[in-house]
Amino acid sequence: MRPDGGELSFSREGEELGKLSWPLSGKHNAMNACAAIAAVNAVGVEPARAIEALTAFKGVARRQELIHDADDIKVYDDFAHHPTAIRLTLEGLRRKHSSARLLVALEPRSNTMKAGVHMHELGPALAAADHVWLFASEGINWDPHEALAPLDGRGRVVTRTDEMLHQLLETTRPGDRVVFMSNGGFESVQWRFCEALSERS
Repeated sequence: MRPDGGELSFSREGEELGKLSWPLSGKHNAMNACAAIAAVNAVGVEPARAIEALTAFKGVARRQELIHDADDIKVYDDFAHHPTAIRLTLEGLRRKHSSARLLVALEPRSNTMKAGVHMHELGPALAAADHVWLFASEGINWDPHEALAPLDGRGRVVTRTDEMLHQLLETTRPGDRVVFMSNGGFESVQWRFCEALSERS
């Protein structure tokens, strides 16, 4: 019902089952909601009851988790581990915050990402972002500059999280949405960034 997926309407064979308004966004979360309703319906729970239960669902940690919201800057922490998840998350956030700049800090940390299995999918997966910082840590044996080439200059490669933090703080301004994407600790750069934002406000 909304482009960002924050309001959904469910039907089955032409019969309306109910509407859902929730804080999550993106096509993947809409699909997860459909699957959850169908699964519990298969064991006897009425869809309307399942939809009502989903209205109370606030999401889980590190899945588009809002970790800072002040001075018109929102910061999200997301457990991104492959290009499909990255693309769907960013597309959902782009629809939710259509007029905002979307800044992304990415750590390719999963085994497949580190091995370069998804190297050629990475740039297109980040297309919804206005600016991207890729943390090229030890263990990456592929060219991150080549991976970001489809972004036409909107991507930067950094080898230290301190450098990433400095550049992000210089770039971020009110109205921006900042997303940290990693399935690891990311050297706590997302929390250091939030702390620095709070100190400068």
